[in-house]
Amino acid sequence: MNEERNNGQTLLSVRDLHVHYSSGGEMVKAVNGVSFDLEQGKSLGLVGETGAGKTTIAKAILQILPDHSTKLVEGEISFKGRDILKISEQEMQAVRGKEISMVFQDPMTALNPVMTVGDQISEGIWRHQKVSKAAARQEAIKMLETVGISRDRIDEYPHQFSGGMKQRVVIAIALACSPELLIADEPTTALDVTIQAQVLDLIKELKKKHGTSLILITHDLGVVADTCDRVAVIYAGEVVEIGSLEEVFDHPTHPYTIGLFGAIPDMYKDVNRLSPIAGLPPNPAALPEGCYFAPRCPHATERCRSVHSGLERITGTHFVRCIKNQQEG
Repeated sequence: MNEERNNGQTLLSVRDLHVHYSSGGEMVKAVNGVSFDLEQGKSLGLVGETGAGKTTIAKAILQILPDHSTKLVEGEISFKGRDILKISEQEMQAVRGKEISMVFQDPMTALNPVMTVGDQISEGIWRHQKVSKAAARQEAIKMLETVGISRDRIDEYPHQFSGGMKQRVVIAIALACSPELLIADEPTTALDVTIQAQVLDLIKELKKKHGTSLILITHDLGVVADTCDRVAVIYAGEVVEIGSLEEVFDHPTHPYTIGLFGAIPDMYKDVNRLSPIAGLPPNPAALPEGCYFAPRCPHATERCRSVHSGLERITGTHFVRCIKNQQEG
């Protein structure tokens, strides 16, 4: 990738990240050379279909990949100038929750059903901030109120909360120690539209209040438009297009990105049917030789099927992985 590092203060820099799993005797190439930067206080949206590798990228950053199936993790993940892929598990435990936190996709599985929400919020506080459990409980109460839940529910259990309130509790746990980086993995997927809006507004408000940087994982371009400064489109474990929100949304260039926008309803266009992307993503255990999107691309040539292109600059901070575009440029 030829993307220059940003002029602002870079909090997180991912370079040439590869993650491979072993499944059923096959080698699954989940992440294939992903690179991006994230500035302090900024937000990046990782967009793509299910199975594109977005969550694996997040888990690699936090180093919570499954031990039993992960066979390869290569590249560089520099957080505040330190490659966290090279530090010990003990050192990483001091980073998780305190400096980098994650809001997981399903609050039902992210929360411990036999612990009160107060205990789950306060646990990270007293472990990382070295305060008494009583002081941690008071901070947990404040955090619960910050996400819009009454303090009198501090001793209740997850099953006593609605789906939207469970997600608020998960956000409270993630932000309890005021991390510098928050990773939100499809935080609104299981919620209805009204609650989705409330959760997104909450994340934006807390991000602004604490100056937190954000990586938002989603398949919803509308959520990205409302929340993020930059966008990285992920396909088959690699970045196919990356740029500022305006660059990608106003000038989508990769055929996959164009296809994603084409599948969104447009209230200003009178059409009978949407235009879904034909076909399915490739099997990560048997990726095609050339462009991974070529089997689904309406513009693919024989060269596309044999040559794997790198990311090239279009303009400004806008980069695209497409031979056709490079030939035109």
